[in-house]
Amino acid sequence: MSKLKLESEVSGIVTLIRDNREHIISHKARLEAAGHAKSIQTRLVWDIMRWLKGDSWICSLYNKGADDGHITSLGVHCLALAGVI
Repeated sequence: MSKLKLESEVSGIVTLIRDNREHIISHKARLEAAGHAKSIQTRLVWDIMRWLKGDSWICSLYNKGADDGHITSLGVHCLALAGVI
Protein backbone atom coordinates (compact mmCIF):
# COMPACT_ATOMS: atom_id res chain seq x y z
CA MET A 1 0.00 0.00 0.00
CA SER A 2 1.38 3.38 -0.95
CA LYS A 3 1.68 6.23 1.49
CA LEU A 4 -0.74 9.12 1.22
CA LYS A 5 0.80 12.35 0.00
CA LEU A 6 -1.05 14.14 2.83
CA GLU A 7 -0.36 11.55 5.56
CA SER A 8 0.55 14.29 8.03
CA GLU A 9 -3.08 15.49 7.97
CA VAL A 10 -4.70 12.13 8.80
CA SER A 11 -4.67 12.18 12.60
CA GLY A 12 -6.30 15.58 12.96
CA ILE A 13 -8.97 14.89 10.36
CA VAL A 14 -9.86 11.48 11.80
CA THR A 15 -10.32 13.13 15.20
CA LEU A 16 -12.62 15.79 13.72
CA ILE A 17 -14.63 13.14 11.86
CA ARG A 18 -15.03 11.02 15.00
CA ASP A 19 -16.10 14.10 16.98
CA ASN A 20 -18.76 14.86 14.34
CA ARG A 21 -19.59 11.30 13.29
CA GLU A 22 -23.37 11.44 13.79
CA HIS A 23 -23.70 14.65 11.79
CA ILE A 24 -21.56 13.20 8.98
CA ILE A 25 -23.55 9.95 8.87
CA SER A 26 -26.76 11.97 8.72
CA HIS A 27 -25.37 14.09 5.88
CA LYS A 28 -24.31 10.94 4.02
CA ALA A 29 -27.87 9.57 4.32
CA ARG A 30 -29.28 12.84 2.93
CA LEU A 31 -26.88 12.68 -0.04
CA GLU A 32 -27.89 9.08 -0.74
CA ALA A 33 -31.59 9.91 -0.49
CA ALA A 34 -31.27 12.91 -2.81
CA GLY A 35 -29.55 10.82 -5.47
CA HIS A 36 -27.98 13.83 -7.21
CA ALA A 37 -24.29 13.15 -6.61
CA LYS A 38 -22.41 11.12 -9.19
CA SER A 39 -20.24 9.72 -6.40
CA ILE A 40 -21.66 9.91 -2.88
CA GLN A 41 -18.24 9.14 -1.41
CA THR A 42 -16.46 11.96 -3.27
CA ARG A 43 -19.24 14.43 -2.55
CA LEU A 44 -19.20 13.48 1.14
CA VAL A 45 -15.42 13.92 1.32
CA TRP A 46 -15.48 17.39 -0.16
CA ASP A 47 -18.51 18.48 1.88
CA ILE A 48 -16.95 17.41 5.16
CA MET A 49 -13.49 18.76 4.31
CA ARG A 50 -15.00 22.17 3.64
CA TRP A 51 -17.16 21.98 6.76
CA LEU A 52 -14.50 20.64 9.14
CA LYS A 53 -11.41 22.41 7.82
CA GLY A 54 -12.53 25.20 5.47
CA ASP A 55 -11.59 26.41 2.02
CA SER A 56 -8.38 28.12 3.16
CA TRP A 57 -7.05 24.84 4.50
CA ILE A 58 -7.99 23.07 1.27
CA CYS A 59 -6.13 25.74 -0.72
CA SER A 60 -3.10 25.27 1.52
CA LEU A 61 -2.99 21.61 0.47
CA TYR A 62 -2.56 22.66 -3.15
CA ASN A 63 0.43 24.71 -2.02
CA LYS A 64 1.89 21.47 -0.61
CA GLY A 65 1.74 19.93 -4.09
CA ALA A 66 -1.56 18.09 -3.64
CA ASP A 67 -4.25 17.84 -6.28
CA ASP A 68 -7.95 16.99 -6.09
CA GLY A 69 -7.19 13.27 -6.20
CA HIS A 70 -4.81 13.51 -3.24
CA ILE A 71 -7.39 15.42 -1.22
CA THR A 72 -10.16 12.97 -2.11
CA SER A 73 -7.93 10.02 -1.18
CA LEU A 74 -7.11 11.68 2.13
CA GLY A 75 -10.79 12.15 2.90
CA VAL A 76 -11.78 8.62 1.92
CA HIS A 77 -8.95 7.20 4.02
CA CYS A 78 -9.94 9.28 7.04
CA LEU A 79 -13.65 8.44 6.70
CA ALA A 80 -12.74 4.75 6.59
CA LEU A 81 -10.47 5.02 9.65
CA ALA A 82 -13.27 6.81 11.52
CA GLY A 83 -15.74 4.08 10.56
CA VAL A 84 -18.06 6.26 8.50
CA ILE A 85 -17.59 4.39 5.21
